Formats: sequence, C-alpha cells, structure tokens
Amino acid sequence: MRRRILATGHVATARFESIVGRSATLRKTIATAADFALTEATVLIQGESGTGKELFAQSIHNASKRHDGPFVAVNCAAL
Repeated sequence: MRRRILATGHVATARFESIVGRSATLRKTIATAADFALTEATVLIQGESGTGKELFAQSIHNASKRHDGPFVAVNCAAL
C-alpha cells in the first residue's frame, strides 16, 4: 500500500520543523495548527498565494493520526 501511495505522489513531506520564521504570529499559528493535528476535525486553510498553505497542510497531516495514509492536496482556485 505504501509503495502504491508513493507511486501516485500523494505524500506529505513537510513538517512543522520545515516552516521557517521567528515571528510571534507565525509561532502561534504553528502551535494552533499542531493542536488541530491532534483532532479528527476538518481544517480549511485560507490565505494569499505563496503564503505556505500547503506547507501547513502537509505538516498537519504528518502530525496527525492519519500520517500513514495518502495526502491529497486540493487547489480550490483551480476548480
């Protein structure tokens, strides 16, 4: 199963440690996202283009109980 997931490219590689920045706002946002990763809640990430939304999505996925499953990014703007 893992080989099949890797072959399709549905893999989250980023982790919270991958997010670079020192501002208090960014640190608080990372802490909030890490808290959400521990829940079963659905998370909607909104923001301007280039702000790192997918980095946060991958980090949340990798910190969650579902980290062994596939990660499928959906670009709503492309729909």
